[in-house]
Amino acid sequence: MTQGVLLVRAEQDHSPLEIALRERGFSVYKHSLVNVHSVKQDVAPLVAENWDGIVVVSPNAARCMHELCESSHWPTARRGLFTVGPGTAKTLAEYVASPVSWPSKGHDSESLLGLSDFKEVKGERWLIITGKNGRRHIEDTLTERGAQVTVAEVYERIPKLSKEAQVATEVFNQVQRVAITSREQASLLCATLGEQKAHEWARSCHWVVPSERVMEPLKSLDIPRKNIHFAKSAVVEDVVATMTSIKNEKLKPTADHADEEPALNTKENPTTDAKASAKVSIWAVLMFIVLFLCVGTLAAGGWWLWKQQDLIQAKNQEEIAQVRNTLSEAQRRDANFEARLEARLQDQVSGDLEQMASEQASEFTRLQDMQEAQSARIREQMAQQDRELARLSQRLRETEERNSHQWLAHEAYDRIVSATQRLAIDGSPDIAIQLLQQADELLAEEADRFQTIRMQLERDIEYLQSLPRLDLSGTIVTLQTLQQQISELPLRSTSFGDEEVAEEEVTSDISNWRSNLANAWQAFSDDLIRIQKTSDLPVRLDQEQRLSLNSRLEMQLQLAQQAAVRGDQTLFDTAINESFQLISEYFDIEVPETENVLAILSSLKEVSVQTDYPSSLLSRAMLREYISALESAPVRAEE
Repeated sequence: MTQGVLLVRAEQDHSPLEIALRERGFSVYKHSLVNVHSVKQDVAPLVAENWDGIVVVSPNAARCMHELCESSHWPTARRGLFTVGPGTAKTLAEYVASPVSWPSKGHDSESLLGLSDFKEVKGERWLIITGKNGRRHIEDTLTERGAQVTVAEVYERIPKLSKEAQVATEVFNQVQRVAITSREQASLLCATLGEQKAHEWARSCHWVVPSERVMEPLKSLDIPRKNIHFAKSAVVEDVVATMTSIKNEKLKPTADHADEEPALNTKENPTTDAKASAKVSIWAVLMFIVLFLCVGTLAAGGWWLWKQQDLIQAKNQEEIAQVRNTLSEAQRRDANFEARLEARLQDQVSGDLEQMASEQASEFTRLQDMQEAQSARIREQMAQQDRELARLSQRLRETEERNSHQWLAHEAYDRIVSATQRLAIDGSPDIAIQLLQQADELLAEEADRFQTIRMQLERDIEYLQSLPRLDLSGTIVTLQTLQQQISELPLRSTSFGDEEVAEEEVTSDISNWRSNLANAWQAFSDDLIRIQKTSDLPVRLDQEQRLSLNSRLEMQLQLAQQAAVRGDQTLFDTAINESFQLISEYFDIEVPETENVLAILSSLKEVSVQTDYPSSLLSRAMLREYISALESAPVRAEE
């Protein structure tokens, strides 16, 4: 009796299925009829796209897509990732942190398309990760249902040449079981066995397949239905369990019964006939005894082998039970670890929030001190400017009697200097324009003398009129409104896929709408199997943490108001970006209130609170040169 197993899969060194079969005592012979090659392409556009759903059709598609995404991360989808069966889901779960879903009943395209997530897909964007020349059933069905489907062919299967695909002669002598999980491989193997005229060997073997679809090509070899065994899925554990449950067929001894009997002598000799009859009787008895002993030995050996097979199966079942108990214990330890990790994370978040609040308070105090110091410097500058203006006015009064147009030039110069200072201090173009217009009215009394300067004044006035105005009051009112709305925003909800909820009946009382909704969702999700990592999910916040988060957001908005008043663009952008990040991270961005707040913050990112007004005007320089020329001119002595 042989324990050889022919494993027909794409070439893969030390595959989990091969290792598991060898651990069960099987001699594994690997054979592949196709070569799998990755299709090099740029997947950055696929990663950057916002998908509604992603379907991965095979483990090869998951592995090749992961190779293409090494420099970036996997694409994400609103509905999540989907596979046809648990085998692909197990491979995909090694590469992604998002939950993976597959149909619990039936592991084929039809069962996948029967899930509720695939019913209403009109207008949605779906990505199918598959290989070249694969089935288009999922793509065609989603397209018929109104979805926009993009197919990413990340690998190709190239059948081997006829000589490379042939099964080794050793396999025919050592193998009585064949495990195959791919329809394409099954079709190619049947064709190869037909070329090698190995129909009898194929019909004598036991075949393990995961579905009816994979079994269909085997009909061409007329394999008896009793020799075809269906695994629950293509997962390693299901294939191994089905393989070990197959009872070894007893090897039937083949004895060539000769049809030729010794020809009796037809001559009529009574003495010779009597002696021949006696010899025949003795040999017949001996042959009967020998045959009886052989049959008895074979029966005893068969009974012993049958008992040994039962013992091996019982031992395998006991090992499976031990493994299941070990897995259950590991799951319980993981649950306790997750609870401790969650508590530790909550404590860490609370400490971080308190530390950030303290740092924000210190920063706010420092900024207030800086603001007071800057205000004192500005007041000192204004006082100095007032003294300068007084000095200039006194000087103008002293020279008024000497030259009247010089007095007009000084007065106009004072107005232009004041306009420049107003732009530098409070950024008010309108007041500066009024001062320039007053200077132009003064120079208009001697229009012929100051014609060039007046033309430059007109150009300066037009330039100031073209400067943008800052709606400071509107910006501050908007920030105050947002500050009042923070306490009304809902936090982002957090749910874990492994939490067990007690089954309750849905009542007609409208006050129990929350529990009714939770029970309806639990009943819906019972048919789904999800693999989910919870390390990236948001942490639940208690009331104290919520108040701390609200205080931090209000402080950021208050800082933005202070920055807008002072014209500090850097502080303003930092406060707005921090507020946007906190709301996006901790609050539910799907509700209209949060979307409205995020939209207002996005528009405030484009607001410029820092004005770039000119520090000097050309008309001022021209007047200064004119006044310097007048002052340097020699004064004519009185006669």
